Amino acid sequence: MCRTKLEYQTTLETEGFSLSFEMIEKDTSALFDKISSIIEIRKQRAGAVVNQEVTLMYWEIGKYLSEEILESKRADYGKRIVATLSQQLVLKYGKTFEHSKMA
Repeated sequence: MCRTKLEYQTTLETEGFSLSFEMIEKDTSALFDKISSIIEIRKQRAGAVVNQEVTLMYWEIGKYLSEEILESKRADYGKRIVATLSQQLVLKYGKTFEHSKMA
């Protein structure tokens, strides 16, 4: 049900409230601004945390490959292992793990 300003104000006065429509608009505007601010801050913080975790993920993958698989050597077989692994990861996780990005 859509009410006019007068109907809305009359309803509020009938129910014991003495708010004008302008006060309601002002309060709604302040509420919207505050909620928008909370959303934006949390989205920014979430993005920062995601970026941090992605960086740690790549570091951990690189460290594991270097120490455990390649034994800290850049052998030809190690390159083949990384190429094969990359193909499997691309199928499961997408282009983020293409060989050119992992080499």
